[in-house]
Amino acid sequence: MKSYLEEELNNLLVYQKKYGKRGKETWAEWILRKRTINIACMIISSVAGMDFSDFELALYFQCNDPKVKGFLKSYEMQMEEAAIKPERFVENLDFFYHRTCLYIEENHLFQEFFDFYEILEKQRRLKIQQGHKQIFDAYISLLMQQVIYFCRNHIEDSVVGVTDAGDLIFRKNPHPYSDLGSYMLEKNYPAYLNGTKKITSEHLYRAYQPYGYEIHSMEEIESLEAMVKIYDNNNCMMIPYINERTLKMQIVEPYRHFIPNFPRQWKSTEFYQEKLQHRNYMLPMSGVTAKFHNAGDIKKIRFMEVLRNDQIVLLYRVSTDYNGEYSGFYGTKSKMFYSIFENTNQPEWHEKIKNFIVGIDKRT
Repeated sequence: MKSYLEEELNNLLVYQKKYGKRGKETWAEWILRKRTINIACMIISSVAGMDFSDFELALYFQCNDPKVKGFLKSYEMQMEEAAIKPERFVENLDFFYHRTCLYIEENHLFQEFFDFYEILEKQRRLKIQQGHKQIFDAYISLLMQQVIYFCRNHIEDSVVGVTDAGDLIFRKNPHPYSDLGSYMLEKNYPAYLNGTKKITSEHLYRAYQPYGYEIHSMEEIESLEAMVKIYDNNNCMMIPYINERTLKMQIVEPYRHFIPNFPRQWKSTEFYQEKLQHRNYMLPMSGVTAKFHNAGDIKKIRFMEVLRNDQIVLLYRVSTDYNGEYSGFYGTKSKMFYSIFENTNQPEWHEKIKNFIVGIDKRT
């Protein structure tokens, strides 16, 4: 039986063969286009066969912010095209990203774009509660790929924040070439990817080793892609809150998705949240670092606070003993808490880290 990854690779082959061949563009532009084809195919899969009335309920929401209405209309149209004219969507998405990227850069709208991204993330929580997780996740993926185009001339970097002056902050991506091995497989072993022949450990090793990865199985590819996805999702969620002052909250060591070991719970999360509503002070501007013993695999947590949208938002970055790092935030007024475990198949992990983080903030 083929793994999920093998099935996805097979579905990509047709579009990659049709639209992924390198022309006169630079190597970086070609890689970016191939990555966009991957995202386009994932989005098409998410909206395929959906009744248009359900599509409207899943995708649309009221937005009164004039700064982001233009973005909202542009990306909604792309989602519509993915559902109605998927072939055209795949063919033109790279051009759309380039055109939109130039518009944002020329008009210096980086802050407005990430305001829009933040609004969509808040809507995503509501849409998931309404049963529209798959399509709205695809919508967020559409925006995440747009962010990558800001790095189109230096693809080893990632956008990690926006300065107070509205300029982008870049840092080196820890895994900028994690997907290149799959393109080598596509190029050198098409018969193996479409199921005619079996992919061997040696094929995988030869494809990924030039990019620094010791890969011998499809399971190892899935683990690598899961780690990269966690980092990218976590990083994009934090961008609206990262500026020159809060740059220390950026993840340095990517989180490896092993089974975490959390501290035991003392009081309910609701108890801590209620107490935080009445807190009358903020943390120092430079933040604080809490170090732990006997707190599961949590070694230390860095905390900082920002004022955003008329509320105090607590930022946190967790360093573990062996799992790497992850970060998130908590709005003390909205009570909205983000962690990398949110809306995963381990919701109890999200609740455990939420309880610990909010409890520490209450006691800090």
